[in-house]
Amino acid sequence: MRSLNPVLVVDESHNAESDLSVDMLKNLNPSFILDLTATPKENSNIVSLVPAIELKKEHMVKLPVIVYNNHDKTEVINNALHLQRKLENLAKKEEADGGKYIRPIVLFQAQPKTKNDNTTFEKLKEQLLGLGIPENQIKIKTANIDELKGVDLLSEDCEVKYIISINALKEGWDCPFAYILASLADKSSAVDVEQILGRVLRQPYVQKHKAFQLNLSYVLTASAKFNETLQNIVKGLQASGFSEKDYRKVDKMTEAEKETKKVDPVESFLFPEQQTEEKEDTIDKSRVSFDPNATKEEIETTDVVAEIEAMAEEQSKELEQQIQEQEKQPVDEKIFQEMGNKVKRYKVKEANKGFIQKIDFPQFFIKVTASDIFGTDEELLNRESLLKDFKLSDEDIKIDFDQISSDLYKVDLEQSKKDEYRPSFTKIEDNVVKDPIAEYILAKPKDNQITDITHQIMQIVNNMYPIPDQEIKVYIGRILKGMNTEQMRDILVRKWSYTDKIKAKIRLLADTYAEGRFMDLIKSKKIDTKPNWNLGNEIVPGKLGSSIGNSLYEREASMNNFEERVIMEIGTSSSIAFWHRNLERGKGFYINGFKANHYPDFILQTKSGMTILLETKGDHLDNTDSEAKCRLGTEWEKQAGKNFAYFMVFDKKEVTGSYTLDKAKELISGM
Repeated sequence: MRSLNPVLVVDESHNAESDLSVDMLKNLNPSFILDLTATPKENSNIVSLVPAIELKKEHMVKLPVIVYNNHDKTEVINNALHLQRKLENLAKKEEADGGKYIRPIVLFQAQPKTKNDNTTFEKLKEQLLGLGIPENQIKIKTANIDELKGVDLLSEDCEVKYIISINALKEGWDCPFAYILASLADKSSAVDVEQILGRVLRQPYVQKHKAFQLNLSYVLTASAKFNETLQNIVKGLQASGFSEKDYRKVDKMTEAEKETKKVDPVESFLFPEQQTEEKEDTIDKSRVSFDPNATKEEIETTDVVAEIEAMAEEQSKELEQQIQEQEKQPVDEKIFQEMGNKVKRYKVKEANKGFIQKIDFPQFFIKVTASDIFGTDEELLNRESLLKDFKLSDEDIKIDFDQISSDLYKVDLEQSKKDEYRPSFTKIEDNVVKDPIAEYILAKPKDNQITDITHQIMQIVNNMYPIPDQEIKVYIGRILKGMNTEQMRDILVRKWSYTDKIKAKIRLLADTYAEGRFMDLIKSKKIDTKPNWNLGNEIVPGKLGSSIGNSLYEREASMNNFEERVIMEIGTSSSIAFWHRNLERGKGFYINGFKANHYPDFILQTKSGMTILLETKGDHLDNTDSEAKCRLGTEWEKQAGKNFAYFMVFDKKEVTGSYTLDKAKELISGM
């Protein structure tokens, strides 16, 4: 394995930080180590991050966490039982209305057995049984007792509603039905929920439920050290990839109740009869109003459950508002909020702050019928909507395969002098190659040959979304149908070269169709532009470029030689207020349209208030892709209004719709 220089993927990599773990990884002699973790180390090089807000938006987690500090343990148990029944009734109603089955579960976190008064798991189970709760609804999961073994908690046949544990429910145990964490730690200690909190965060069925109460999770405690408990909750959230913003608290324990008498251990041993330590661990069964056998009409709730419900509703609305507001922010700003100081960011220069707030970059929107997208009549344009009616299987199959040259070579040693050899390569003639699989396929009937070769080519083509695979299969089959035996043999020998030609043809056909459809919709006023993007206050450019003056941010991203020359000559001229190296891959501004998202290289702002998008092209890049981008940029300029302009700039070459560097410099200086 060492000799292969493997790529290592380390799941939950925050658990692999010991010297032994690190040495083990080093000894495998890896070429690359990919860490998967919710809590990256300080020296981590983050290559990809999924912000917590994305998990909330996709309904993968029950957030925020509602944390309620009760007066004592009796209240914790009473309120946990009532809250569970409230959630269960909501879940049953939702299921009756066509929703999915949910059975909310309470995780009781009992104290370790260190003294008689501690609420151990045995004592707690006795208390629950004494309230009339059936034994088959209660399970214990500790280091030594595992009553959950072989139990499918998600099954509709399962009756478990209460799980008693100490700290055994750590990584590896997961149940989306777990909604309530009820801690029965001593009043005088901070509740250590760090390891167990993540067990109640997962959202059942990864979907939003009608009852807002079923989209949140709950922690009930009775801790005099509530602030320390909250810090442990923050640690638990951080371990799951979240932050202190993702919980809401209510503290009902008074300051007088939080005062715990300190007992001298020597006095306690010598004069036990004089000690008046409160028996706060004792659960008063007379104060528990829960009746497991009550009918729907007889069910009572508690004031605490009503308060939690009101708070949950308020926080649920706040969360929805937060998500809507974050949707309006640039992608990179959303990520910055989650990444903290893990990456190096560069702020907008103080002098430019006033500018960026005023620039609303327009993008193309397409008008749709209201029923298509839940009541709105416009959506952001993408290639999928333009290619909705594109039928590749009916398009022309004229492809010039004659230009494909043999790419087969033989590397061997040849004698140069006596007893001296050197490596050399020679081209292999196509007719020399005898592939047993090719011979086997070519021995079949023509239809079977087409099926087999289509399958092999599809393996190489991979995904060409939004064009369906079935359409691509039919199209390839039509190409193969017109080939003779020698051509079929050739395609089997040179699958990659033929596939590249086929993919290029498919892209060309799709681009041509998308552009035609786009221009038709522009003409019929079905596509227009709306402000939809803003520059962020900070950027993470990755690799840094040269420190060229007049930039928007403290530092800008890297550039090639021609790009640097363009920005030196245009971006630093007296008419330009600032320039910015536009970021790519979801971070910067893109023109959406018939081409896959087009990210211009630069954004410039003139002192007169004109915003210019500038795309640079070396003279060697004059091709159909550049021409299409130029047409898209020109149409964007036309639709965006008088305050926006688009330039595609070549060095010396004159290409239709584009400009040479000298001409662009002349025009921009007068804007």
